[in-house]
Amino acid sequence: MEKSSKAGKSANNLVTAKRLAAVTKESYSTIDHWSGEGLLIYRRVGSRRMYDLDENVRRCNRIRELQAEELSLKLIKKELSNKET
Repeated sequence: MEKSSKAGKSANNLVTAKRLAAVTKESYSTIDHWSGEGLLIYRRVGSRRMYDLDENVRRCNRIRELQAEELSLKLIKKELSNKET
């Protein structure tokens, strides 16, 4: 699933999935899974997924908070979508 970052975001704030995983202390496979489920926002640059660091650190933290409340990924996606509108 390919998603675009929000307009006006600086390209200097874009990081790879590997770097996002390191910053958030999540595994690369978790970042990959959440991306595939549409929970994280990224854009393609060539063959790489590039993530807005600040936005996706917030999303990772929120995902973990909602998981602690025992929400499913489906409900978490809905919750994250509601925050965007």
